[in-house]
Amino acid sequence: MKNSFLSIIVSVLCLAGLGSCNFVPDGPNSLSYTLVANFDALIDYGSMNYFNDSLLYAQVFGMDQIAYLYTKCGEEINTDFSGGWKISLKKGGLEEAAELSRFASAGKEAGLKDSYAYAAFSYNPDSSKMPDYDIGFNFSNYSVATASVIGLFINNTKAVEKLCLNDEVTQGDYMKVIAHEYLAGTEVGTEEFMLVDYTGSELKYVDTWEAWKFEKNPNVDKLKFEVVASSSKFPLGFCMDNFQCTIALEY
Repeated sequence: MKNSFLSIIVSVLCLAGLGSCNFVPDGPNSLSYTLVANFDALIDYGSMNYFNDSLLYAQVFGMDQIAYLYTKCGEEINTDFSGGWKISLKKGGLEEAAELSRFASAGKEAGLKDSYAYAAFSYNPDSSKMPDYDIGFNFSNYSVATASVIGLFINNTKAVEKLCLNDEVTQGDYMKVIAHEYLAGTEVGTEEFMLVDYTGSELKYVDTWEAWKFEKNPNVDKLKFEVVASSSKFPLGFCMDNFQCTIALEY
């Protein structure tokens, strides 16, 4: 079961809100829209019932025909995972095994609001274990194209939540996500989100879905996420739902 099944998944894994179209006779046509990508179409398709532990991963997932998630893994679906995205249905419990809790969202819910599926990201500081980029935009079929990230909803994994609940986080500890934005191979911006913060007198940590609004909004064609922590006790990862960006195309 190789890329034929993957192509079916790619075709159903998106929700795009169309903004505007402009058709010019004998001239370039343009399309601009806001992509709000969630992962519940996998449930509609029913494919998650096929996989163990309600986790699914592959080298490429399409959020639509332009925006993609990338994972470092084998060519066949659910083989040889080393870093990047897994699609998860897991609500996660405090009794969850350590490996599975790295791909379950913190809190009582699975995805955002009425969403069931979401993307769980696992970061490995060894770059050879990660894809070159974590999110990319394919503009090869368009004469002019731009993309700008609005933001996403983010949550800790159950594994990190368990550390905080079990008093295993000490003063001075922190964990944050850095989003590196690229255009044509050059970094054009960064955004940061703090997931665990005990650098002050009070432990603060995310245990529900929170909006991460990107502030700089440059044009991009790639994103790479880095997860940085004060201690090796933190499983380096986070959960994502409702990735949002604006896309403009001319063809």
